[in-house]
Amino acid sequence: MSKNSMTVLAVSGCAGWGAVIWLASSYITGKQEPWDARSLVYPLSLFIAGFIGAALIPRRFWLAVVAVWTGQTVGFLWRVFTSSDAGGLWPLGLVIALPLYSLLSLFGACLLDWQAR
Repeated sequence: MSKNSMTVLAVSGCAGWGAVIWLASSYITGKQEPWDARSLVYPLSLFIAGFIGAALIPRRFWLAVVAVWTGQTVGFLWRVFTSSDAGGLWPLGLVIALPLYSLLSLFGACLLDWQAR
């Protein structure tokens, strides 16, 4: 498999996983937004997604982080626009909370990058 096809596959997988993390977390935790739950499912899933994405594309590990964030954004917006429960604070979640929680995937990717050195 060429490096470009591996990169595309890893980025696509990380984006898909980001969306799955967002959509599945609310079903697992029972909360509308996964960050409202008193559970480690959401933060650990983000950390692991960044770690695995960086393992697949170590020289471009930052792409995995961006892909996880993009996938979460798609899942978040899907939930907002298809649910009648979306409150008026969803723009704050999109602009503040989602990027902050997405830093966990960056920490996972950086951990792998740091250990590889």
